Amino acid sequence: MNGKIEKCLKALDAAGVRYTYAEHAKADTIDDVVALGIEGTERVAKNLFVRDDKRLNYYVLTVRQDRHVSLKEAQESMGSRKLTFADEEELQTLLGLEKGSVTPLGFMNDAAKKVKFVLDSEFKGTVIGVHPNDNTATVWLAADDIVNMIRKHGNFVYYLKF
Repeated sequence: MNGKIEKCLKALDAAGVRYTYAEHAKADTIDDVVALGIEGTERVAKNLFVRDDKRLNYYVLTVRQDRHVSLKEAQESMGSRKLTFADEEELQTLLGLEKGSVTPLGFMNDAAKKVKFVLDSEFKGTVIGVHPNDNTATVWLAADDIVNMIRKHGNFVYYLKF
């Protein structure tokens, strides 16, 4: 277990969040996670790191793995300026994450509280799987616990129907 994962799990423990954890081979995409064949992959979320065209607002969109996300539809639903994918440097600078490791748990590294987190409303009241800030493991936990932790940290977070 590397330092990023250990730090994330310690934060979950400190918050009293119940979770299950599995280490696995590096998985850069949702398809990579599914191909691993580990139990619970049907609940693993797809996460996208996007920004508006002025680089004023950054978002982690957490959606069901089987959803196609139209950035145009997402921007309209969110009332945002035009959305595009953020680059690797922005991901590293704002969330301390590497490409392929995007997760709503990245809020733990967002000292400036600049990133907004948007979860698919279908996750409300359910358990989802996300990377614990590194794509060599997955944690399954209640989506509502993630939302509560993000709010306590001070980042903006909400559910949205995708």
